Amino acid sequence: PIQAYKRHLLQVGYVDTLVGNLVARLKEQNLYERTLLVLTSDHGASFLPGDSRRRITPSNYPGLIPIPLIVKEPFQKAGRAHDRNVETIDILPTIAAITETPLPTGKKIDGLDMSALWMGKAKKSPRDEFLHYTSRGELQGIRQGNWKLLVKTPRARRNKNKSAPAN
Repeated sequence: PIQAYKRHLLQVGYVDTLVGNLVARLKEQNLYERTLLVLTSDHGASFLPGDSRRRITPSNYPGLIPIPLIVKEPFQKAGRAHDRNVETIDILPTIAAITETPLPTGKKIDGLDMSALWMGKAKKSPRDEFLHYTSRGELQGIRQGNWKLLVKTPRARRNKNKSAPAN
């Protein structure tokens, strides 16, 4: 686990360098002020000793379920942080609203426009509940307000010895 954590820190440092290079280049080109910059990630891994690194468990879910979302609005003067929840499916309709770009017609868009929340014009998220899925598309948890429900789906056991042991 300690080697994995060290690799994680190296990766975070590398991403920080890349983002710094991107921001510097945007500023050099006089594009930074008018740029909408959106950074997000996946869930990553847990580094709790003796716990699963990727599969959600009751002890590691607080560190695995949230993902970072960093937004720099066009002409934004000051930063702000908040703990309101959004989902990755909300990114597309929100960017479309901020850039005044129409969404495709005839296509169902599951996400919600969070632009008022992102731009500090709303204090409450338009999304009441949050659904968390596994990479296989299985429901893993629901969050509503301060309440969380984790769903544990039984997994098929893998038997490496296909035949029963001999007596």
